[in-house]
Amino acid sequence: MNRSASFRRVRRMAFAVLVLVFCAGCVSIDQTLTLNADGSADVELRYELSNALREKFTRVFDLADDLAAASGKDPMSPAARRAAFPYITDEKELKKMFTAYKEWGVRVSTLEVNRIGNMDKVTLEYTVPDLRVLAKTAFFAQQSFSVNRTRDGDYEFKLSLGSRSADALPDLSDPNVQDILRPMLEGFRVVSTIKTPGKIIYTSSPRATARMAVWSYDFSQDLNALANLQRRVQRLTIAGRGLNMRGLSYEAP
Repeated sequence: MNRSASFRRVRRMAFAVLVLVFCAGCVSIDQTLTLNADGSADVELRYELSNALREKFTRVFDLADDLAAASGKDPMSPAARRAAFPYITDEKELKKMFTAYKEWGVRVSTLEVNRIGNMDKVTLEYTVPDLRVLAKTAFFAQQSFSVNRTRDGDYEFKLSLGSRSADALPDLSDPNVQDILRPMLEGFRVVSTIKTPGKIIYTSSPRATARMAVWSYDFSQDLNALANLQRRVQRLTIAGRGLNMRGLSYEAP
């Protein structure tokens, strides 16, 4: 492989890790999105991040800056780094971020940061007036989602990794790629839960009840967890009786 091809491969891998940082860059992420009958939504987010892992991702950003410099491009600004990695553990920074969201109607009910040993545990609970506002917030800006009403009056909801982000990733089912990412994503676990205001008629989730669907990606139990996350499409069809959810189609940048 020539130098140019090697450089492109490394740059692509670095970008892949940056994208994965947003989706899975913590030891553990539990995300619950509750869709309400009036079109608003509640978010419960719990994530854990160790000091060692935070240092690893700092090195990833530094590598990306080195690659950018080598290709004559500007490094990532602090704001760009935060946009790519919103899972911060500084309580003051989190409060500052959500204070800026107030003008969009975002209401925070819980914001807690607890340090246990070398782990920071963050708990966030907040409400958005509609899904258009949700798309503006850091934790969902890199995810694509849509709401469409069917001819029968039901609602179809879809949530996925932004298509551009997914297209930029290498084939995560490739064992060679997994070997490269394995040391950085040891302990990787993401649980994504969606709760609905009406009965679930259909879902792509392997674990579901009448009004809740759960998707789990655990690298320690399944080496294909990254590949599954890469191509994930979380689909729900919700009985529409009594609901007033606005149609929406948001494609992550």
